[in-house]
Amino acid sequence: MFKIFKGLDEALSRQNACLETDGRGVQVLPAPPSDRGSWQAPLALQKAFSQPGRFGKPPRIDLPSALDFLEGATCQEWLLEELEWRIGSPYMFDQAVALGLVKRLWTPTNREERAGLIQGLLAGETESPPERIARWAVSLPQPSIDRLKRQAIDALDDLYDRLEAVHNAVASDLPKATQLLGKALLSRRDDLESVVGVLRPSGNSEFLEAGLASFDKIAESNLFTLGMIEGLEGSDRLRAVAWQYPKAWWGAPHQA
Repeated sequence: MFKIFKGLDEALSRQNACLETDGRGVQVLPAPPSDRGSWQAPLALQKAFSQPGRFGKPPRIDLPSALDFLEGATCQEWLLEELEWRIGSPYMFDQAVALGLVKRLWTPTNREERAGLIQGLLAGETESPPERIARWAVSLPQPSIDRLKRQAIDALDDLYDRLEAVHNAVASDLPKATQLLGKALLSRRDDLESVVGVLRPSGNSEFLEAGLASFDKIAESNLFTLGMIEGLEGSDRLRAVAWQYPKAWWGAPHQA
């Protein structure tokens, strides 16, 4: 559960004021676990993987840079911006999201490059960046799989918090906070879809896909609320989701 404070919306309307979370724009304040109630992620998912060394500093494990899989290919400006900050993150989840974004949403922006790619793929002579990532992900090392699973469970639990935060902001009549929290919810949902894309080739995505299916049932029952939020038309990234995956409710909640 996130706490929304009175006066927050007015503060957000001031010049240079913003909310911050994960360095990306919205600050979230978690309530004690006892307050989480029905928004808590399924208990089985939380217990699926232990977190050894949770209170110590675990050894850093990095995934390959998503930029390496592009091999100089052009890409959308919004995607490049996402990759630039995510590949330098010490958080494996962010690195996996970067890889998943390329695997799911990459398209070359140069017309000649795009035509050459299509011809090469049809002739079986070219491997696209998404195909390179899928081939690499088949042999994802087990330590990376284990850590990514643990972080994905935390992020899945966070989705329930973010959805409740949107409801709290709507109920408190805080339009600016509602818009920012709504965008954060949609982006995080797509983050997890990208992680699914990294885990699936090695056969390790089933737990996350099941958890997301449960969350989506709740979220889709709240689409009327999400669809009424002004300014939630989506970013370039979410528009790419809506175009390539029209059944993904978080790509275009106003149209779902």
